[in-house]
Amino acid sequence: MLNEEELKKFEEKLEADGEEVVSNKLAMGVYGTVSDPTTRAPLVKAWLDKKESQKQEAKRQEELGIVRESNEIAKIANKISRSAKNASWWALLIAILSILISVLSIFK
Repeated sequence: MLNEEELKKFEEKLEADGEEVVSNKLAMGVYGTVSDPTTRAPLVKAWLDKKESQKQEAKRQEELGIVRESNEIAKIANKISRSAKNASWWALLIAILSILISVLSIFK
């Protein structure tokens, strides 16, 4: 069993090697077998799982940011469409008033 300092150094070594190299070494049995708790393989597997979890969380956060941004854009588009709707109602009202004024001026 590794003490805290040894574990920290081992994790630093894993970080230095990178996920791909560590994963390949694990697959080749360099760290032993995952099912054998006396080897470093379970630690390596846990480290790789943690890295994968961190990547998934980062991806989820990015997707959440995109969803929030899309929501804000939708709110703006909704405001613009309401404004356009109001403008069209005003245009219709002015057109009706213009017609009424024209009709009244014909009969005057």
